[in-house]
Amino acid sequence: MPNETPPRHLLHQPRWRGPIEGILQLGPAMAELGVDVEIASSDPPDAPWLASSAVPIHALGASNLAYS
Repeated sequence: MPNETPPRHLLHQPRWRGPIEGILQLGPAMAELGVDVEIASSDPPDAPWLASSAVPIHALGASNLAYS
């Protein structure tokens, strides 16, 4: 049985920049190594920063769920 690494999921808020900037810059390099890179975001689908990303982004918008 081959030694396979399970997928990793990184959660960050793009509007805060910080960590997401690292993901946006690492994404293309990771893709060159054969890693599938996609971002899930809670930003609205029309957020201006989405157009400049070289990494596929799924802008899901705000959640309708409430935390208690």
